Amino acid sequence: MPRKSFEIAGKPEQNERAMKIILTPELLRRWFGDTMLQQPVRVSDLSRATVIDFLRILDYPTEFVPIVTKHGFAEQQNPTIGNPQKESIKVVDKSALNAKLAQTYVSELKDGSRVF
Repeated sequence: MPRKSFEIAGKPEQNERAMKIILTPELLRRWFGDTMLQQPVRVSDLSRATVIDFLRILDYPTEFVPIVTKHGFAEQQNPTIGNPQKESIKVVDKSALNAKLAQTYVSELKDGSRVF
């Protein structure tokens, strides 16, 4: 039989209200600390990211990196009509990015050396 989270003495709504915590920025910082996404990395054009852009992304202190850009893959496929300066926010998983960069690097080595 599943246990109900707030049911104590048959009045779950009162018990839930008694356990309620008001969420404040200080509590968020204390609970999540450095894992919170606070400052984005700004990349002018994701389709033409530079080595410096990649270094900034890979040096970001958390595994998921917020990136703010004015140009990117989605904007090229679906241009915003009447607002060309609209910024978009993307979140990049550094593990996936590292894997993709490594795969690209090995593929270029393979193509250049014809060893494989």
